[in-house]
Amino acid sequence: MVFERGSVLQDRNGDDQIDFVAGQVVLPEDPAPQDVAAAAAVGARLGLETSGLTLPLVVRASEIPAAPAGGTAGTTVTRIVVGAANPLLPPAIAARAAALEPGQGLAAFAGGLVAIAGRDAAGTQAAGEAFASRSPYLWNVIGREEGDTFDRIAADAAGVLQDGGIAVTALSFDELVYEAEVPEMVRATVTATVPAGRATRARDRLTAIADGHRRGRETDRLNYASVREVVYRVADGRDTFDVSMPRVGLTSRYLNPPRREPTRFEGQRDTGAGRGRGAGAPAGGGGRGTATGGAARAAAPSTSRSSSAPRTACSPTTTATAWRTTRHP
Repeated sequence: MVFERGSVLQDRNGDDQIDFVAGQVVLPEDPAPQDVAAAAAVGARLGLETSGLTLPLVVRASEIPAAPAGGTAGTTVTRIVVGAANPLLPPAIAARAAALEPGQGLAAFAGGLVAIAGRDAAGTQAAGEAFASRSPYLWNVIGREEGDTFDRIAADAAGVLQDGGIAVTALSFDELVYEAEVPEMVRATVTATVPAGRATRARDRLTAIADGHRRGRETDRLNYASVREVVYRVADGRDTFDVSMPRVGLTSRYLNPPRREPTRFEGQRDTGAGRGRGAGAPAGGGGRGTATGGAARAAAPSTSRSSSAPRTACSPTTTATAWRTTRHP
């Protein structure tokens, strides 16, 4: 993708550090403030990822040469076209942006060009800022091992098809849709290229997974908390099919996140006999469990409840004491 080493972010001197940006953000002649905000977000992220770049990074459409975008890495600048009114926005992408809901915008990839545009100005800003701040994640930035990254979604799709005996020769993201004030990706479109004559079988394999989701089966496959819907497009050079995979529920790592082990500093409280371990406490007694030291135990208020007291977390007579004396898992 755009913000990782590749055709845009390059290492020109072979020191394993990105030091060149072979990309340029292009605005329309009279950009809306939201277009500028989207371009600023993309430019800032590109600058964050490199140790060097050549200015200007953001230009108007009339300020760039007429050479075509795309081509061999290191010889051609990839254009990142921002704004629905941009004259360099491909008509097909402009039509898809116009068909979105108000407040929605897309980041699309076609012909060596990256396009960021919305149904309206708010959608353009939402798409530019989310794409720049969230990539390589679809949305939740929680670490590559657990997060829904572009690489993970691609690997999962290839794995599902290969499990069905269908080889995948290429896989790419075509379009990402975001919405203003919505804390998730709305839709991602992924294209899997398969050998000739295998598109129908690939479609049936993905459709079976989607049908299973509706019946509560295999919900741990091709089901992501970060995106509302993934559209899988399978093509074999002759036939092309789209299979929609809406999210069902939330995956287990969001419903039941791993319990974080407390650090050695947590659970330490002022006890009246000094900080941390009390003077007469055994080793390790001040870290967790109960208050430490004989003086501390004598000074601590009782945590017992009468049989008539309501057993609620918000009881004013017990909450503070329970927090000081008991370390809850």
